[in-house]
Amino acid sequence: MGANIYPEDLEQCLYAEPELARMTRSFCLSVVETPGSGVRPCFLFEVESELSEALRVRFAERMLTRLVAMNADFREAFHEYPDTVTPEIRLHAVGEGVRERFGQDQADPLAQPGLTRALTPPAPAPRASSRK
Repeated sequence: MGANIYPEDLEQCLYAEPELARMTRSFCLSVVETPGSGVRPCFLFEVESELSEALRVRFAERMLTRLVAMNADFREAFHEYPDTVTPEIRLHAVGEGVRERFGQDQADPLAQPGLTRALTPPAPAPRASSRK
């Protein structure tokens, strides 16, 4: 694919768009195979809004614009291979995204101890005890 994209990059892009951030409950970065055995980035968003093609296009345009502006590695790859690195955007209703990836009969892998959904504040770090 030729570009490094990190969850923090997508999080910054999302938070820079307050309208989209307010409706987003969680997100996931992935890759999808393209014809010819290539890969491209895929951003999945779980949203608390009515799903529509117009909303998907809004996410696609805004995330791409922000990512190009803030991530130099992605910007360079985008200018060289725009068709390859342009992310695929998928929107899901709350609770539906896991079913697409893992199937309805499989348990939510994010419900396992130690794994959290994106945009969930981390638990406070345990305090060190001064007792000996």
